[in-house]
Amino acid sequence: MKFLASPVASGVFLVLLAFGLKWVLTLASEPAIQQLVRYSLTGIYAGLWFVGAWLLKRVIQYIISGPSNQDGEEGVPKLLFDLFGIVLFIAALIGVVGVVFGKSIGGLLATSGVLTGIIAFAVRDLIADVFAGIALAIEKPFKIGEWLQFGGGTPPETGRVVETNWRAVRMVTVQGRTMVMPNSVLTRREFVNLSKPKQFFRTVKQICVDFSVPPERAVDIILSAIKATPGIVVSQAPLILIDELNERGTVFSIHFWVPDYPAMFLIERQVMVNVINFLNQAGYSPAYPKNEIDLTWRHRREISQELEISSLIRRVKLLKALTSEELDQLESKLAAVSFPANTVIVSEGEQGDSLFIVLTGLVRATIQNGKDEIEVGTIKPGEVFGEMSLLTGSPRNASVTTVTDTALVEIKRHHLQPVLKANPAVIDQLSEIESMRANARDLALNTSTEDMNDIKKLGLKHFLKRQISKFFGVAG
Repeated sequence: MKFLASPVASGVFLVLLAFGLKWVLTLASEPAIQQLVRYSLTGIYAGLWFVGAWLLKRVIQYIISGPSNQDGEEGVPKLLFDLFGIVLFIAALIGVVGVVFGKSIGGLLATSGVLTGIIAFAVRDLIADVFAGIALAIEKPFKIGEWLQFGGGTPPETGRVVETNWRAVRMVTVQGRTMVMPNSVLTRREFVNLSKPKQFFRTVKQICVDFSVPPERAVDIILSAIKATPGIVVSQAPLILIDELNERGTVFSIHFWVPDYPAMFLIERQVMVNVINFLNQAGYSPAYPKNEIDLTWRHRREISQELEISSLIRRVKLLKALTSEELDQLESKLAAVSFPANTVIVSEGEQGDSLFIVLTGLVRATIQNGKDEIEVGTIKPGEVFGEMSLLTGSPRNASVTTVTDTALVEIKRHHLQPVLKANPAVIDQLSEIESMRANARDLALNTSTEDMNDIKKLGLKHFLKRQISKFFGVAG
């Protein structure tokens, strides 16, 4: 009942003060004192009318909103209670004039009507804002902290609501500027609440690829790029659609979910960076305007189903030690292998003698920690896994599973062995490159105590050189 305490206490105080002044009036003999007391009583009676209006507003607000919400945050808006309070105080003023001062209220009402008309005409825009504010408070299309986007501009106006009042809504844009929009203007404009029904929402980007790229492969590459982007809402599935076919190629629309509006910009950028990089690793690129003249009528253009292995293996840092001829020799033995999503490629602890290069798609690496499976990272197009097993024959130090449909190139021991036997100097370069790439934690997972002592004694580079030479049967 603390909500009603202030008007009740004020009313009790004025009543007690009135009784006290009446008692003083019966005792006072001086006319001047009696006149002062009567003026004071008149003021108290007028105050009681206003306190009564105050108490009545609080009682009605208490009954409608309940004891837990006297500020009108939910249910009936606070603005309505404030307007109702103004009406009550105007009624109290009329009562004071008619009852306390004994004046005729007819002239007052007539005068107030004319005055109200003049004032209403002068502040008609303000009145429109007030009633628009009432409509917004009842409908509640947004709350403080939510992001609103208004159409009609390029780019559209977008701001986060920081304040709402009788006249206007104040918003702050992502550039940190304040935007003030009168309520009457806001109610006439179409806007989208980017924070409802959920804080996260879907955004769309586009990319055009050449007709030579198989559509299903392009979809797999783009989907992998989205899933490799940190910050996206993983609980909502992304969607890849074909919007149109134009003179440049196939236009894909990329639909994915972001946690909120401010995070959208950086996530959109990273998604597109990943899309371009993943396409590049697969040997493709976004389409661009071009004119072609075909001088051979017998030539027939077809969609290329082949994956570009040649450029892929030349991007792998570990294989940069090989010459162009050696890479050509290696390439002739390789082929791309496709795996559906959720396929285990290698298992932790099993023996291996090969490495894998991710051509398209996305895979994740996990290790077993007791009964728990811990994800240690994702492997993107152009990246490799299993290189230590290829070079030294050591067991796999993690399990690797496809996240999306994935194409891999596997390089086995017998693919690389002829190159190393013909050119043993390559082993020194491989051991140096791998010693720079190797993770000390990963080495410790499947390395014996004796080998760890050798690593400390010889250094990682010379230890790897010894193990590679031994595994491939090349004289050190």
